[in-house]
Amino acid sequence: MLLYVFIFSPKEPTRILLGHVSKRRRVGTGYNEVLANEEFAYVPLLESLEQLLNQPSVLIQVLNGHASTDGYMRDFCDGQLYRCHPLLLRNPQAIQIILYYDELEIVNPLGSKTGKHKLGAFYYTLANIHPEHRSQLQAIQLVALVTVPLVKKYGIDAILEPFMNDLKELEKDEGHGFKIDGRIQRLQGTIVYCCGDNLGSQLLGGFKEGPGSYRKCRECMGTLELITSQFLEKYFELRSKEGHNHQCDQIELNPDLSVTYGVKRKSKLCDSKYYHVICGLPGDAMHDILEGVLQYSARRC
Repeated sequence: MLLYVFIFSPKEPTRILLGHVSKRRRVGTGYNEVLANEEFAYVPLLESLEQLLNQPSVLIQVLNGHASTDGYMRDFCDGQLYRCHPLLLRNPQAIQIILYYDELEIVNPLGSKTGKHKLGAFYYTLANIHPEHRSQLQAIQLVALVTVPLVKKYGIDAILEPFMNDLKELEKDEGHGFKIDGRIQRLQGTIVYCCGDNLGSQLLGGFKEGPGSYRKCRECMGTLELITSQFLEKYFELRSKEGHNHQCDQIELNPDLSVTYGVKRKSKLCDSKYYHVICGLPGDAMHDILEGVLQYSARRC
């Protein structure tokens, strides 16, 4: 089945106010102090999903699924996480959201304005869509755009808040009522995993970014010494949801533990009824494998 989707976002994205800042603006030969809004653009998730579900080719795939029947693993729906998922196990027709975050520089990266206008972009696509169509531009929907300086000032959780409010509506037991072909159809849904490069995933998950932490991996509790000398999973203590929540509680009481645990805060994404950052932030295949360890494997061959 070919996927033909032409989705147009609502007429104008919602502008979410984060705060105010005092700026100087030229008036004639002088300057006046004015109060400017600091805000970001958000495309309401539920409205965007409703437009997407009104495409027959998308709705068919949401309602029917595409799990393998021959025992081969080809997609998320063929894995153990899907088979044990508390929502998808009970409701295979639930909407499966893949959230993506990345940052992009829109000016000359070597110029004097580097970083000032850098954008943080949130997108989503549906894991219900067949993998061969999922990466098509028409199947990728914008969630939010924000300048990176505002992310650093207010925190990424403030940017995620309106998205999480919509997600809670989608995760209700009775689902959300979407108007599809003139009729109301109630569907549930949740985030199945979040994608991004390693810095983006660390930021989304509330883990420490870059150097300076005793434990650097978001998958395990391995120290720097251990991860440079051992290479099999059996030698490491994997992070768990319960352990991560406990660490976040401890960090709230004693922020110095952030370096010890490699965690900065409890992510806003953990407010989800079904999603958690532990087991929900897969590795970045391009940087970790294609531009990472693959060159060493190729040398051995």
